[in-house]
Amino acid sequence: EKETSNVDENTTSSLPSVGYRLYVDIGREDGTWMDPRWGASGKRIEFTIDVDFLTSDGGEASMASGDVVKRMVKDNFGGTSSPVYVLNSSPNARLRGGFDKMKCQGGAYRIDYGQGG
Repeated sequence: EKETSNVDENTTSSLPSVGYRLYVDIGREDGTWMDPRWGASGKRIEFTIDVDFLTSDGGEASMASGDVVKRMVKDNFGGTSSPVYVLNSSPNARLRGGFDKMKCQGGAYRIDYGQGG
């Protein structure tokens, strides 16, 4: 566990966290059910970002504020969603092997389950 700060622009926290480096590759995949126009150029966005899943003093995930919860996409129509938890990120994601960067801000996450849960 490590100490964190700058959860988002308006909040700071000294809660312990579990951190990960995520390698993300976004683009159209063969056999996708997405609209054929999505990603038709064949270009991809590849980046690396460091994220921290904030926890409370008891080791439980830290709940996001009501303001953050309201901004979450509501797209799990047939299943169950977990509560929304705080996600801290580095100020920038590294694009294309670290030569460019993309501004980031903290946010939140939830886990969606299918109908079987």
